Amino acid sequence: MSSGDYPTEVNKWFIDTAYAKLTANSDWLSVQEDEFGNQVFEIRDSDGEFYWSSEVIDISNYLDIILSVSISENSVLESTDYINIYYKLNGGDEVLFETNGSNADDFTNAQVLQDSIVGNSIQVIVRAKNNAGTERIQFDNVSIIEKSLLITEITANSENFPGFIELKNCSNHTLDCKSSAEVGL
Repeated sequence: MSSGDYPTEVNKWFIDTAYAKLTANSDWLSVQEDEFGNQVFEIRDSDGEFYWSSEVIDISNYLDIILSVSISENSVLESTDYINIYYKLNGGDEVLFETNGSNADDFTNAQVLQDSIVGNSIQVIVRAKNNAGTERIQFDNVSIIEKSLLITEITANSENFPGFIELKNCSNHTLDCKSSAEVGL
């Protein structure tokens, strides 16, 4: 069962509220404003598990993917309240993100990360639950990016040798690196 007041043309993500129990007008699983005025996805008093997933994204032309999700909570959570972030690689099983993938009780803010992903397709999944109208769990900035530029060496200026930064293109794409004068260094 999907739920939400988003337009039917939204197809970049999907939500399932089959196990959530939204019993009051103050219960929701929707995009809300955070304390800074940013639009974030917020879970409030779900009384059951809420499920969000991204679309399946083709990553077959990329060599090394980093997944990232920003999460926060601004209330007093108990050990039964949680937000867990997973990914599915090539349509396989859900795998918990390595860094901050599992979050229960009070965690305030966290950056959830998974790196070194190589495959043909990826999907990001969020599962969360809380059980009071004062409890708000939020997530935002779901990012899937390719590692592309690595700094391999930095030297300082000396009298006989000018300093330099050595860069390595870690992707299979051409990078447009402008001269230092063009980028204002």
